[in-house]
Parts: sequence; C-alpha cells; structure tokens
Amino acid sequence: GMGGGFYDRTLANINALDNRPTLVGVAHDCQQVDELPIEPWDVPLDLIVTPTQIISTR
Repeated sequence: GMGGGFYDRTLANINALDNRPTLVGVAHDCQQVDELPIEPWDVPLDLIVTPTQIISTR
C-alpha cells in the first residue's frame, strides 16, 4: 500500500465473510524482499503476482 493503512482498514473484516475473496497483490520483481515488518492490523495477501512469478503466501 501507500503506508496509510487504507487497505488494512477497508479489509479489516474480510475474514468474517462467508465467501471470503482471495486477496492478490501485484508487484514488480525488484520489490521482493525476504522480510517485512508486520503490524497487528496488517491484512495478509493470499497471492502476489509479479511479471515472472505467482507467489503463494499461505
């Protein structure tokens, strides 16, 4: 995101849905890192798609 927590607030109750959508992020390969800091309010993605990979985070 852009660091303002906009997506996290929008998706805060996503796990309570009966038919939860798959959350997919799109990124460039050069944006991949080994670790990111995680905050308690962060909503994790299920998949990340780059030009060369589809990465499952589950």
